[in-house]
Amino acid sequence: MKTGIARHLSLGLAVVQLLALGTVAVLVTARLERELVSRVGDGAVESASALEAVLREDMVENRREALRRGLDAVRRRVDLLAVRILDHRGVVAVSSDPREAGEIRPRDGPGCGSCHAAPIGPGRTADGAILTRMESSRTLRAVKPILNGPGCVAGCHAHRSDQSVLGFLEVDRSLVPVDRTISKTRIVIALITLAAVVLTILASHLLVVRRIQRPVGDLVTATEHVAAGDLTWRVPPQRDPEFGRIGAAFDRMSEKIEEAQRQVILTEKLASAGKLAAGVAHELNNPLTGILAFAEDLRAHAGPDDPRRADYDVIIHETRRCGNIVHDLLDFARQEAPERRETDLNQVIARAIALVEHQAAFHLVRFALELDPRLPPVLADPGQIQQVFLNLITNAADAMQNGGTIAIATRAVEGPAVEASVADTGTGIPEAIRHRIFEPFFSTKRQNGSSEHQSGQGLGLAVSWSIVERHGGRISVESAVGRGTTFFVRFPARPRKGEAP
Repeated sequence: MKTGIARHLSLGLAVVQLLALGTVAVLVTARLERELVSRVGDGAVESASALEAVLREDMVENRREALRRGLDAVRRRVDLLAVRILDHRGVVAVSSDPREAGEIRPRDGPGCGSCHAAPIGPGRTADGAILTRMESSRTLRAVKPILNGPGCVAGCHAHRSDQSVLGFLEVDRSLVPVDRTISKTRIVIALITLAAVVLTILASHLLVVRRIQRPVGDLVTATEHVAAGDLTWRVPPQRDPEFGRIGAAFDRMSEKIEEAQRQVILTEKLASAGKLAAGVAHELNNPLTGILAFAEDLRAHAGPDDPRRADYDVIIHETRRCGNIVHDLLDFARQEAPERRETDLNQVIARAIALVEHQAAFHLVRFALELDPRLPPVLADPGQIQQVFLNLITNAADAMQNGGTIAIATRAVEGPAVEASVADTGTGIPEAIRHRIFEPFFSTKRQNGSSEHQSGQGLGLAVSWSIVERHGGRISVESAVGRGTTFFVRFPARPRKGEAP
């Protein structure tokens, strides 16, 4: 994984670039070769034309030795391989190389066949010269006809006036310089191609490693951690926007899985705790009733000055407190199915506030309401939902021992859904225990400095969570130590009559 993507992509780009540059190199060298050969051919034709003009007088006078010396001198000066004059039969009359004198050129030989095969051969130029590339050697041959003229007919070696071609002037130029230029060009192109391929491999490798391989590696690592059960692992921030969105989506997925896992665990805990609470409550209820009855009877027979009267009061108070705990346990274990009907959440909240605002614990508490008047109804059990908000409001007041503000707001949110928030200005919940607040029998009141007598049984939030879940809703919390806590309760909304769902 660490090298696979970079290696394969780099090699793939290198192969594509090599093929593309190789094709371009072949086309460029072929074009360059045609241009250079054309220039060499033009030089050979120009040389043949110039020689005919310079040596015409010697040809008319048939001064062969002078012609040979002139041909050899031109060959040396112009850097030609060979220069020769042929008569009309194809016999070499004069050559820069004396050994060629007397040789006969066959009609189908190089430089002759194209002319004799057709009136105008494929290699014929505008001034009548014929260019032929010799197959046996790297040579380009220009053959220029020597045409009859008035000076030739009147010369010392007179020709017939009806003979149009008296002979031919051949000029051979080497293509070795062209070959050397093409070879050097191919080497340069090959080096440039190699450098380009190497740079492409390095650049693509670095690009893939930084922009693809590392982000993919981060995602794979995060996936492995999540698969191993570490749902707190998060994908590091990514420079690339696309991978950044993928990483953010992966983190949200992990958070959802973690939340779902917590809910499953909490549901299992609630179910187990409910069964345990039901059994314990039933076992304790009868003994507590007997204790309370005997304690009240003893107190009733004790005189006003009896020192045991205060002890009886403590027994009665604590027994009744135990009875309240048993009652809470029974309520928690009962978990009755909600009797759902259209319910206005604003009215439920108003009734809950009315039940507590005159209690002594709320004398220093101020309520700040922001209830949406156009809030859609929810399909819920009003009594159970009221119990949820009573628990949240009571907890908020307990978190503010010296008073404060409880802000309650409702709003419609996407879903469609209805969300209510209950915020206090209390001590807040430490992050270390925040994930446990919905567990049965877990209470934050001791952590907030409350006395043992005031400490709760840790069932209020557990019961609230259970009620909200049974209604298909969700409850969550945000808190900052020293700044307060906000609970969010969300229920599916029921569209009003006449409104689209």
